[in-house]
Formats: sequence, structure tokens, C-alpha cells
Amino acid sequence: MNQYQGETPITLGGKTYTLRLTTNRMAHLERLLDCRGMLNTRLLGAGADTVRAALHVCLTVPDRKGPPLIRPPFTLDDMGEMIDEAGGLQAVAEPYWELLVNCGIADRTMAENAGLIKKSPGPKAVAASPPAEVEEPVAIGSI
Repeated sequence: MNQYQGETPITLGGKTYTLRLTTNRMAHLERLLDCRGMLNTRLLGAGADTVRAALHVCLTVPDRKGPPLIRPPFTLDDMGEMIDEAGGLQAVAEPYWELLVNCGIADRTMAENAGLIKKSPGPKAVAASPPAEVEEPVAIGSI
């Protein structure tokens, strides 16, 4: 899983999938949601139809890494049922927001502060080195 390539794990039906929003998948979503040029705004709104459609497209539209993760026929209603079986929209909210953060649509700090995703651990603290022993300077001519 490479979050820097927009990849996000999600577990549905006891199986873990890798979500990615590629350009082709976003184009499919724009067409599906009838929101040409407004996809980011629609995704950030996170309505049930938008979340369901985004997950459906990520799982059914092939990308450069290979064939679809779930092969047709797998409808939007099937996706909704899968979300419900996972615990509903609340259960998929964190992977959904991680997906938006990892592909650059949502801001990580905003999502963390809003409680939409877990706070990522900050950089590891590096223990300070003890100060090196410094010899007292010797004035010239004092030797």
C-alpha cells in the first residue's frame, strides 16, 4: 500500500481492497455523479450517493495496476449493500477520507482535526546528543 500514490486500504465483506482515485476513475465519477468540473466539491460533501459511487468506481474501474478489484456485474446497489454489511457509512468514513487525503483532494490536517481520520504519528523524536566537550581556548602568549 503506497499512500503517496493515493492508495488506501478498505475492508469490506471480510476482504481488504486497495482504493485509488486515478484520473480515469475521477472521470467516471464525474459522469456518474453528473458533476463535471465540480468533483472535488462533491467528494468533500461526502453524501451517501457520493461515498457509494466513489467506492464503487474504485473497485470496478480498471487502472494501470490491473483489472477491476470486483468484476461486473457489481452495481451501485451492491456497493450500498456491501457498505451496510460493513457497518454503514460510519464504518467506511475513515477509509473514504484517507482516500481523499491520499489523492490530494482533502487536507490531512483538516481531516485529522475534524476527527475524520486518525492523527498520523509525527516525526520520530531524535534524542539530543550530549554536548561535545569543548576545550577552553588558550590565549596566545599565555603558554
